[in-house]
Amino acid sequence: MKKNAKNLNVSKNNTIESQWLDVKSKFDNGNYDLNEIDNLTYDLLDKLGELTLKGYIEINSVSIDRMKTRVWGLIERAGLLPEHVEEY
Repeated sequence: MKKNAKNLNVSKNNTIESQWLDVKSKFDNGNYDLNEIDNLTYDLLDKLGELTLKGYIEINSVSIDRMKTRVWGLIERAGLLPEHVEEY
């Protein structure tokens, strides 16, 4: 663990965990608008990034990197990434 690393211990109803469960539920149930998922995942990654910059490495014993990976995976599965075109 890094010398000044921080753990964020919050209640089960914390904003980030609630947001993740909301986004995941909507996506898994197919009950979403693509723009809504795009905005929700952007906001969630932004909050995780802010916590990372403040030195936090865990939220309720879950690695922030793991949470970012989960959100990124959902973004990929939802098809929110632009198609990669290599230019030579």
